[in-house]
Amino acid sequence: MSDLSFTIYGSVCSNNRVTRRVGPKSLKSKEARDDTKRIREIATVAATSASWSMPGACCVEILAFSVRPDIDNLAKVILDSMSGVVYHDDRDIMELALSKHWDNAGERFVVTVMACDDRRPGRKSKPRPNGVRPLSKIPQGALVNYAERDAILAKALR
Repeated sequence: MSDLSFTIYGSVCSNNRVTRRVGPKSLKSKEARDDTKRIREIATVAATSASWSMPGACCVEILAFSVRPDIDNLAKVILDSMSGVVYHDDRDIMELALSKHWDNAGERFVVTVMACDDRRPGRKSKPRPNGVRPLSKIPQGALVNYAERDAILAKALR
């Protein structure tokens, strides 16, 4: 199974603005409903054109090109929107890599999903098939391989 990759252009509402409490109920804002629908449509088109079949366990990488500081809240909306389209449920995500790159050229999110080992209790872990790799592609910390990072970012911008 190959990787599934797609780009979401434009802003995504923050998870902080998704719901509000009205008595015992939580209601989604119109902005959140619109964003969820838009992301689901983009993911559905990408999954259909790539003949994507939902893996039992998956790894997700999100490259956020944004000027907003809260990528964790933005990622939650993206991940919840892909549930049932790209993977069965967000509990199927074994690895999640988020990275933000300050960019004034327009907000966008490059999402890559790949099958990975299922490490949940009671599940037999299968060996990684050829082509499936861990998400740690962009080194973090003091020693950064800038050539590798730049090559990954250039590929994401295509």
